[in-house]
Amino acid sequence: MKITYFDIRGRAETARLVLAYAEVSFEDDRLPFPPNEVWAAKKPSVTLGQLPTLEVGGKTLHQSMAVARYLAKENGLAGGNNLEGAECDEVVDFISDLQNAIYTSHYTKDPAGRDAALKEVFSKTVPEGLLKLETYLNGNNGKFFVGNAFTWAELHFQQFMDLVHGMTGNNKILDATPNLKEVFTRICAAPAVAKWIETRPKNPF
Repeated sequence: MKITYFDIRGRAETARLVLAYAEVSFEDDRLPFPPNEVWAAKKPSVTLGQLPTLEVGGKTLHQSMAVARYLAKENGLAGGNNLEGAECDEVVDFISDLQNAIYTSHYTKDPAGRDAALKEVFSKTVPEGLLKLETYLNGNNGKFFVGNAFTWAELHFQQFMDLVHGMTGNNKILDATPNLKEVFTRICAAPAVAKWIETRPKNPF
């Protein structure tokens, strides 16, 4: 199978992490970033006009979360039943809302407006969101978001925290949420994830 995206972590990293955690080989097709003539030439052939895409079984899947969710289900990382699957989805969707708030602020065209928006996101939106995630985590068992094992919700959380750490340089942001911090540490230390983090291309986000 092949994942096509730009040469950043961005919206493809959850899918890549799922495959890395499951120790499934895949082709990591990376286009130049910022997008240039390579993407301009390829875009007309991409049905929904967006990346990432996943090529598998003669089909091409679009939309980052649809791709990651499919891979999670295929590799036993989407909960043990439909209810747990829905719980994975709600955690993933909540994290995605926080991540989209960062992206929206970052890509504000006015520099002054961008700086103000990012300050608001990282001083208020993200910390408040992390406190809510800590409460959610503690409402399960304090160790996993869903059930009693890692799911793609933890992997989505890992890539989100990579983004936050990379953009803020604040490695203490999880100090106020000790169980979230422990989850992040454990998922980063999982051998397959640690190997992926060590060997993947080094990008700012």
